[in-house]
Amino acid sequence: MVDKKVSWFTLMNPFSKGKGKKSRAVKAAEKEDSLKDIEAILEYLAEVKEDVSKMQGQMEKLRNLEKERLVAGTGLLQVNLQAQIMLLDPLIEEYDAYEDDCVIQGIRLKRVAREWARRAKKAGLKDLVKEKLGKMVWLRRLK
Repeated sequence: MVDKKVSWFTLMNPFSKGKGKKSRAVKAAEKEDSLKDIEAILEYLAEVKEDVSKMQGQMEKLRNLEKERLVAGTGLLQVNLQAQIMLLDPLIEEYDAYEDDCVIQGIRLKRVAREWARRAKKAGLKDLVKEKLGKMVWLRRLK
């Protein structure tokens, strides 16, 4: 019997209905590892301070340019607006990456909470899980 290679798409396709076997890597990725998620969040929080302070400095410069624009004459207006875009371009890129990182960490935290709920139910803490899932707004989606 010849083993057929199963494509990644077949493994990941929710409509393939079990065609092909999942590789060890796919199975491992499906397992949730709360400790790794928590460590990744902690690492992000340690690094985010640097990113935020850099963006704050750029925003201060942008605020100063905006104040200057308000009193600038027609000749200086174009120069001011060009200086503003020189700050805005990299700032928007950095902020976009920052926003993506925040979303990723939020997803990780939700996975940790989902795993906590699963383990707590399994340990017989069904009432506590029901209470916590009812109170925590963004955990309600985990039900």
